[in-house]
This record gives sequence, structure tokens and C-alpha cells, in this order.
Amino acid sequence: MIIRTPPDKPLYAPTRLRVEKITATSVTVSFAAIEGDGFKVNELPRGYQIQLTCIDPPGCSEIRQNRHIQPAVSNSRTVDRINLRQVTEQQPPHGIIPIIREEISGLSPYTLYEFRVAAFNAAGLGPSSTEVEVFRTKESGMKSYGLKSGISLKLDQNFS
Repeated sequence: MIIRTPPDKPLYAPTRLRVEKITATSVTVSFAAIEGDGFKVNELPRGYQIQLTCIDPPGCSEIRQNRHIQPAVSNSRTVDRINLRQVTEQQPPHGIIPIIREEISGLSPYTLYEFRVAAFNAAGLGPSSTEVEVFRTKESGMKSYGLKSGISLKLDQNFS
């Protein structure tokens, strides 16, 4: 007789949160996936809840998006790996942690958001990341040039 214990919620939160590209109405975020050691009974996450909390202006709405993992086949067994746009067909080499990227749209222009993420499985939602990324969407009509965070671009025009 085989007795199976129910899975526990994820024990850890995803890490390495990054905001990669910001426009007036969308943002591309990334984070490191949770591996098997973040779970008892080796229950990998079924997905991640991306949480965008609006900070400014007051009264703006919070966004929570659940992203489910698509199973990919590797070495004759099902492995949960995700790129959210395309299923990875091979399991990453041992010790390599997959990075998950997601573009979230429907944001308000020139609004300050806080980005967190939590993993979930059949037992429920794990802890939210203690690591936080704060960003402001661009004003309407501003074009995004995909600059890295911390880099500014100044354009001077001389009219003679």
C-alpha cells in the first residue's frame, strides 16, 4: 500500500526580481523560478502570481495575475519549466535556475507600482517575495527605447 501525503504550499518566494522594460501602459518583469528544494515532497510550482501594487497616485488599482506553468517533456518525464511565451523543451542543466519573463499590459500611464511575485501549487499560494522592485510607467505619448534601469538619456536640440 502506498500512502501519499498532500503537497505543502511553496516554502520560498521567487528571487532576482527585475523590471526590464517600461512603457506607458506595460512593463516586462523577470524573476528566478523556484526549484524543487523550495518545496517539501518535491512538489514544483504550478505557477506564479505576479503582484503589481499601485503606490501613486492614491486610489489606483492593484493588479494580480496568475500565470500557470505549461508542462514540458524532458528525458521521458514531465518537468515544469516556463518562459510564459514558449515552453522550454529541454530541462536546464543542473544548478541553472530558469528565469521567467512576462509582459504585463493594461497599466496606467505615469503611475508608480511595486512588483512582487509568489509561487503557487495545488496546496495554495506561497509567500510573496521580500525583494521588491518599484517602477513608474512612462507618460502617455513617450516612446520607450528599451534602456536599462539606471541609464538616462538626454536629448538637446539647438535651433539656430
